[in-house]
Amino acid sequence: RACLRKNLMQGPLFFKFRLPSVSAFDVARSLLLLDMIAITFSPAFVNLIELLLIITVAFSAALRAEIMSAFRQYVPARFLLAFACWLLLATTWGDAPLADRGHEIISWRKILLFPLVVALVTDEFRKNMLHLVAVVGVSYTLASWAIAIFRDSTEPAILMRSDVVQTIYLALSVFAVFTLMGLHRSSMPRWLWMFSVIIAGILVVSIFNLTGRSGYLFLLVGLCCFSLLVFKRYRLLPVAAITVLGLVSLLAIPGPAQEIRRGLDEIAAVTDPAQDPEFSSMGIRVVMWDHTIEMITNKPLLGSGAGSFEVDYGQVAESRSEGWRAVRSSDPHQQFLHVAAEYGLVGLVLLMTFLVSLVFRLRLDFCSVFGLSVLLGLCATSFFNGHLSSLVEGRIFWILVPLFLYSRPSGVREVAATGR
Repeated sequence: RACLRKNLMQGPLFFKFRLPSVSAFDVARSLLLLDMIAITFSPAFVNLIELLLIITVAFSAALRAEIMSAFRQYVPARFLLAFACWLLLATTWGDAPLADRGHEIISWRKILLFPLVVALVTDEFRKNMLHLVAVVGVSYTLASWAIAIFRDSTEPAILMRSDVVQTIYLALSVFAVFTLMGLHRSSMPRWLWMFSVIIAGILVVSIFNLTGRSGYLFLLVGLCCFSLLVFKRYRLLPVAAITVLGLVSLLAIPGPAQEIRRGLDEIAAVTDPAQDPEFSSMGIRVVMWDHTIEMITNKPLLGSGAGSFEVDYGQVAESRSEGWRAVRSSDPHQQFLHVAAEYGLVGLVLLMTFLVSLVFRLRLDFCSVFGLSVLLGLCATSFFNGHLSSLVEGRIFWILVPLFLYSRPSGVREVAATGR
């Protein structure tokens, strides 16, 4: 009986059903791919995935060592570490309860994805991410138009968390299609090239049929970044041409033109002392920016402290305004003013230093331009939103920017450790 058991364990049947070895690096990469899908529909699923990421890192010495190496090799990671330390230090001042301070710090936990992604960068991971983003964007587009046809509607259905999220993700899918076309330009069959162009066109048409103004801006900035690959000299020329052509298109197409005109009218109404407008999306933003600037002048160096923004904002708003203009807010919908008001000019300088360091000595190719499009696009939309710290756009930033902007130093091989 013992001999039979030994023969079975050593025989071909045993090896036939043996599961393949999976490294912690592969598990982490798979979880990050799932995270890019989950952000489109389920915050709870996002939290579960990131909990599994924490467990994966905790049980893998090799992965932890690679993350520490990321801080040594990649200068932006060190600047980000300085910013994170300042966020923690900012919990020691302010008027907010301890629970609110802790909640604010936890809301920034997505920046921890940055060094993890740096540790996981490989060419294969980049291509898998590009394929996933393209497939997810196309799938949502087809589903939204199918639902629109079923409802006899002329606008695609909103299937993601909001119209802004959907327009930004679809624009991201356009960039992914362009990048894949660039990476495979020498081996791509003509029919596949034409199919990719058609797919990108359908995505752009879908974006222009949605009402997310931030998505329009994100798409325009990204197209300007890709135009940098057209000419090696005189690169400002295609950027200027794309900018002018994009603005003309947005103002000529009825849907985007109507949304842009509505936003400008709301700004004009709220800044005109002779008018008393009602609450509006852009109107409340202008009011919140004004109150936030007052907060910065009151506490310029250190800010209100982590979690104390709403407390100080409420005091300023109630002392300067009335009605809907005096409503308390925890988010002024302007990322950089928010950081300056809550974490002081010191915090803003640390964040800006980190962002600038990402493009220092950047070599332009299709992958780096994709990362640059995400970086500059979300920085641009962050002038009207808090996208660097939001649920969806924030994770798009902290996952894709390091994945496509970081390049391993020459002589450093891609990670092949088992992670056990």
